[in-house]
Amino acid sequence: MRIDLHVHSKYSDKPSASILKKIGAPECHTEPARLYAIAKARGMSLVTITDHNCIDGALKIAHLPDTFISEEITTFFPEDGCKIHVLAYNITEKQHSDIQRARRNIYDLVAYLQQEEIVHVLAHALCSLNSRLRMEHIEKCLLLFKNLELNGARSDESNACLIRVVQHLDRQAIERLADKFDIQPAFTQPWEKNFVGGSDDHSSLNIARTHTVVENGACVPDLLYAVRCGRTKVFRTPSSPHAMAQTLYGITYQFFRKKHRLERYVSKDKVVTFLDRSLRMSSKKPKMPLVSRVYYAWSNRRAGKADRTTDALVELIQRHSRYILAEDATFAEKAAVDASVAPSCAHDENWYIYANRLANRVIRQYSDNLARYLADADLLKAAHAVGSASGLYSLLSPYFIAYRLYSQDRAFNEQMAQRFKLPRDHALPAGGIAKIAFFADTLAVPDLKRLRLHMMKSRISHGVLIEELTCTDRACSLRPVAQNFTPVGACDVPNDAGDRIYYPPLLEMLRYCYENRYAAVLTSSPALMGLAAWGVAKVLDLPLYGIYRPDMVKFVQFLAGDSSVEDFRWKYLLWYLGLWERIYVYDESDAAQLRTRGVPATKIFLVTEDPNEDLLKKVIPSVASASLDGARLPLAVGS
Repeated sequence: MRIDLHVHSKYSDKPSASILKKIGAPECHTEPARLYAIAKARGMSLVTITDHNCIDGALKIAHLPDTFISEEITTFFPEDGCKIHVLAYNITEKQHSDIQRARRNIYDLVAYLQQEEIVHVLAHALCSLNSRLRMEHIEKCLLLFKNLELNGARSDESNACLIRVVQHLDRQAIERLADKFDIQPAFTQPWEKNFVGGSDDHSSLNIARTHTVVENGACVPDLLYAVRCGRTKVFRTPSSPHAMAQTLYGITYQFFRKKHRLERYVSKDKVVTFLDRSLRMSSKKPKMPLVSRVYYAWSNRRAGKADRTTDALVELIQRHSRYILAEDATFAEKAAVDASVAPSCAHDENWYIYANRLANRVIRQYSDNLARYLADADLLKAAHAVGSASGLYSLLSPYFIAYRLYSQDRAFNEQMAQRFKLPRDHALPAGGIAKIAFFADTLAVPDLKRLRLHMMKSRISHGVLIEELTCTDRACSLRPVAQNFTPVGACDVPNDAGDRIYYPPLLEMLRYCYENRYAAVLTSSPALMGLAAWGVAKVLDLPLYGIYRPDMVKFVQFLAGDSSVEDFRWKYLLWYLGLWERIYVYDESDAAQLRTRGVPATKIFLVTEDPNEDLLKKVIPSVASASLDGARLPLAVGS
């Protein structure tokens, strides 16, 4: 017997993701009957719906065979308002009403569920829902809950971490926690936990991707008995930031498709086919594409105001999408979501490839325009080009949201490993070395080249590995680098024969840094590589440190001319330096110049003669000694 024990319908209508709040979209659009059909087609023996604090969706299919009523309850720790989700199964309408009255206090809620003998499960235990989750809450939950969920929408590292926590529990550990919090578990052998699995699907794309298996079960009572006795198994296909991003794209598309009746725009071209197959699981002919129709609908909401920037972006996306699909005739077929098969990691990857190629083409278009305006010293058009790039941010925001959430989950898992003294097999690279990503440009500035060479002489020291990331179409013969990214495009630097500024592939860099588990980001470039470093650090919630050199002004040397342009150069540079948490300089005169320009003295740190040694000893933070409450340690710079 198989069942997805965590899945949502259109009655989960209050969004949590910022992108959905911004456009006024609900969290899910799946019709209950459609959810039932998909679950059955994918081999689920039983079907239930766990909408947020609502049973309307479950009631809509209650007349169908193999169903029962459930919900996902939002509750809070009264001490500090930390939000927790609890799944409750096979409840009545009266019990639902009682639950709504009790759910404001997690202790009252759990007491009621136990009193009514309602099978209940702590959902996605290690995921912070309102930025208040701490170790103490997890410890209390271990006393309050017998059943835990392995969640299919969040990081599988969190699931693995939760399993390891349970494996290391024993009677003594539970007794210590019970004494610490004065909470006595209301169930036997509280150090032994039961696991169930659910997809936590909100888009209909991932229904049954993770689900619960009960051997020899045939009905709802068999399922509930198996959960109580710990006789369940969890089938899970690991999720990823790419799967979460595609879910967000799917929800957005489905929202605008329904709200603006986009079925009127049915088209048969390859772009539409690909986007509809990727973002809306349906056997019907494909409808309008996500990106163009989202922007079309959004522009119509603006009280009739024209938006040439939006129109230009839509046209750009449509044109580049056709090129992308023309390059691979099988691309659209790979994107199709089969109603009878839950999407795999390959399906997530296929959408990522499309989104990355599209983003790179758009980046090149915007960057070429910006470089041309700056070279002509046309600051008004340059500012307009920067503003137009906000469309690119909107295009990629689902990936930014997903990577940020997964990074926060990873950081919390590390805190769990420290608190429960778990093996740190996910915490650091081999040998316990903390890796630092050094974003380096390739402009021919001798001082910067020498700095990089000195850094590479003894890269491994004091438990820190500095890895250099570059973006160039030229061979890096002077030094080894960890990764060279193929540029999206490039522009020549005037008055500097033979040198170029390269456009970095932002989404590829974001993925690389996430997968390589960097602990911090370091840069010395105010050009596009430096901006990419800031973007990656911002999304992955990593500290960003920078090395200031007087040569930085040369990086914007194409802004030449009168004093007003010179002033603009410094305004840009000071804005960019303001993004760094710490600014390191090699000469006191440079520090004095920055202070004169208004840079806070508290952000400026002088590094002495040997660049490599001082960077390793003074600049790089100690990742392994991070505090358990999640606060990031500042750099340990010697006096």
